[in-house]
Parts: sequence; structure tokens; C-alpha cells
Amino acid sequence: MSQYYTTVGPTIYEFAEDPTFSIAASPEYPHTFLGVIPCDANGDYVAAGAGSVTLQVETVNCPGVQQLPAESTIDLVEPSDVSFGGNLVAIHGIVTGLTVATHYRVHVSQNIA
Repeated sequence: MSQYYTTVGPTIYEFAEDPTFSIAASPEYPHTFLGVIPCDANGDYVAAGAGSVTLQVETVNCPGVQQLPAESTIDLVEPSDVSFGGNLVAIHGIVTGLTVATHYRVHVSQNIA
């Protein structure tokens, strides 16, 4: 692993059993990128009919979970990466309304640049 970046995942969750996720982040890396992709049990991409992910974070500076602005909600019909600036210690997601896909996979990368 490079001293300049770190990655977590992909981790696959079954929507019916795990509609929420929590991933530890390293506060040493101030730039964080997260992607949530609808998939099947093998992790292969499946086009979702509907669904979204609401993200929350915990930072070094402010203990407890913080709600993020509306633009940090991921639309699972057209998934895209979300980026955060700050020294995070955890990222939490709440997946709602996922249809067609039975699972979702979460990828996190962080860097210092």
C-alpha cells in the first residue's frame, strides 16, 4: 500500500439484510472518494430500477455522526463517486428503495494529494 493513498473494498452487501453500512476511514488522508454500485451476489453490476444512498460521516474535529448536504446523496440508477474533504474517521450509508439489484458494493479510496 502506498503512503499516499489507501483503499477499502469493494465490500458487497445484500440490500434486504444490510440496508446500512459503516466503513472506517483514516483521518491521515484528507481526500476521500466513495462509490456505491448496485450488483448481484457475485458483485457484478446490475442496473437498478430505483434506489439511493444517503451518506453521513464522522470527523476527527466533531464527534458523532454528521448529516451531509443533499448533493452527497448517491442515485443508484445512475451511480457516481462522491468526494469528501476533511479528516474522516468513518462513513455511514443508508440505502433506500433499491429495486432490480439485490445487492450493492461499496468502494472507498483516500489520498493525501
